[in-house]
Amino acid sequence: GRRVRGSYYYDSDSSDLSDGEEYKSEDDEEWAKNVVSGKGSKLEKLLIVDHSQIDYLPFRKDFFIESPEIAKMSAEAVAAYRKELDNIKVKGKDVPKPIKDWHQCGLSSRILQVIKQLQFRS
Repeated sequence: GRRVRGSYYYDSDSSDLSDGEEYKSEDDEEWAKNVVSGKGSKLEKLLIVDHSQIDYLPFRKDFFIESPEIAKMSAEAVAAYRKELDNIKVKGKDVPKPIKDWHQCGLSSRILQVIKQLQFRS
């Protein structure tokens, strides 16, 4: 297989490279020229994409919407609930509050019905 290292591709069997060191061979340069010129396979063409040149439509990146009952939980209530759930530890920025029931996940009623039928507990 091939993995990305620096701006070139190298064969993963070449394990004698240290991090940040570029592997370069004539075969790789020819392969890169073929891909860039459009002569590569469909998979190879997918490997090299300059996303800065693509004008993507905007989309909402915050997919989780906190339910009103979770939003009302105080920091003390959140800490107590996490402790109750085997002393859950969390790290990060803006970590969501824990949910207490499946309906607080924002799932569709159809998915909630399947969860109920399969008897998953919250």
